[in-house]
Amino acid sequence: MQRTPETDFEAQVLRTVAQQSERITTPDILALRVQLDVDVAEQAPLRQRVRTVVDAITETVATWDQQEMRV
Repeated sequence: MQRTPETDFEAQVLRTVAQQSERITTPDILALRVQLDVDVAEQAPLRQRVRTVVDAITETVATWDQQEMRV
């Protein structure tokens, strides 16, 4: 599977978030990598692009937490 620059950017942000989080495990990283589908405008400033990906990661993990609470 060939990665586009956009998905490579997502991977870089995800890697950084994972390194800084004690809570995100390797299986979580792999699941996030598959689930992340973020529309990041390449023309947007770097800070905005990073924030968009981080928000998507946060939203996905929050959804997982809610699902775990229901079980």
